Amino acid sequence: MSIFSGLYALLGTLSRVLAAPFLAVGRLFSSIQMLNPLPIFSNLWRTLSGSVTGAARTIGLGNLKLGGLGRFLDVAGWREALFARDGAQRRRRRVGQIAQFSQIHLVGAGDRHIVHIGTSVGRANADLALKANGETVILSFDRRDLPSTVDGVMVRADHPSALHNGTPLNGEVLVRSGDVLTLNGQAFSFQIFAWQRVPLITRVSASYATHTGPHRTSNEDALAIYQHPKAYLFAVADGVGGGAEGDQASAYAAQYLLSAFHKNARFTLPWPEVLRVAFRHINAEVRAFSRRTPMPVGTTLTAVVVKDFQAYVAHVGDSRALLWREGTLRQLTTDHVQRQPAELPTRVAFELQEPHPLRDVLTRAIGKQDTLEPELLSVALRPDDRLVLLSDGVYDALAPAELTHTLREFSTSHVADALVSRAVHAGAKDNVSALAFEVLPDPFVEDTWTAESAPRIFTGYRRGWPVKLRRVTDPVTAHPTSGGLVLLFLIALAGLVWLVLRALGGAG
Repeated sequence: MSIFSGLYALLGTLSRVLAAPFLAVGRLFSSIQMLNPLPIFSNLWRTLSGSVTGAARTIGLGNLKLGGLGRFLDVAGWREALFARDGAQRRRRRVGQIAQFSQIHLVGAGDRHIVHIGTSVGRANADLALKANGETVILSFDRRDLPSTVDGVMVRADHPSALHNGTPLNGEVLVRSGDVLTLNGQAFSFQIFAWQRVPLITRVSASYATHTGPHRTSNEDALAIYQHPKAYLFAVADGVGGGAEGDQASAYAAQYLLSAFHKNARFTLPWPEVLRVAFRHINAEVRAFSRRTPMPVGTTLTAVVVKDFQAYVAHVGDSRALLWREGTLRQLTTDHVQRQPAELPTRVAFELQEPHPLRDVLTRAIGKQDTLEPELLSVALRPDDRLVLLSDGVYDALAPAELTHTLREFSTSHVADALVSRAVHAGAKDNVSALAFEVLPDPFVEDTWTAESAPRIFTGYRRGWPVKLRRVTDPVTAHPTSGGLVLLFLIALAGLVWLVLRALGGAG
């Protein structure tokens, strides 16, 4: 047996020595990234590599990995690698898509007319010559300018008698299943069967940035970002209370959201309800923490979960979620603030000749009241949509026109840095934070960006994040660790054995 073992080891060493030159050449060609000028060698190399590897397996030499040079000789792979924009994109695999296809059925008295449009048949519009009471009418169908979420089709008729649901059809009109089109006195019912061409999973590109600001000494904003293969979480929190307390409240809100998302991301859940429960738990803990602090403590919190081309938004406070779609910026959330006169010392208020200055007071926020009802909304996303989360330090410093100009000028990868930089340059009076993400029209399985942790930026999930808020001056209640419990158990067991032995000794 030892002879055969030695012979097998010798053959294995010999195979590795023979394969080493091929592997070295492959690595050399891979490192210099040369394009193969002779495509025929690709198939020859694959055949040779397969034959040698198969023979090696047959005689028990193991798997000879001769793929390095083979990858060099693969023209298609090298062409993709040569023209890829970066190393990450070189490794990307496209997400599968479902085809968009529409059948429009017009059902009249005893006859049925069918029109096919959509990506699968190579056209987004079609015409139909329809006979109605002996007269031919041309109908034009078009889906090109409709978003993928609309289950209808635009129709135009070149006949003055055309009616849509009893109303004269002037120009184009959106028609859905069940609508009735009347032509020259004859009625036709619409039946539309549509399949949309959308990626199987939602992928986004994102950027984020935060800054203390020119007039603050500490940053009480916090950002939360979680990348999951099936969903994303983005959140902005702006702490209230000053000093370490506001800092702690916003950081805790971000960390708790990330922990809750980590446990639920892989499931199909009613995300508005998940976010509602998470907001209430955060509020309860911040509320309890606030009772132990000399000043009220709280935080705004605006969170977005992205899954299956839906954005689920939960919001309290005056941070904002905005939607940038087709060159138009729209605010999705409500500012939970009320403008009130500032409270001034009695002497100052008495001597003040002008009305008291006004200030914005939060009417709804984490830690504001014992009960909390977040604002919840859902947005159907389209490819190229961009959602932006901002703390009040950004939009107070930048006018709406400046926000719009920045979103138009910068790509998603740089727009968060641009917004924060411009707000700081404009003299923002508060901390400034921005987070932006864009829905990709042609997504890939893996993201080409990675959320990285930084001061006041929390990503992913960490087991060490606190489940309770605690001040430095709070007493520490020691809880037995697993080792301490084992020690207590052994002491109790020893005491029990001693009692039994003593009892037996006394009986004897």
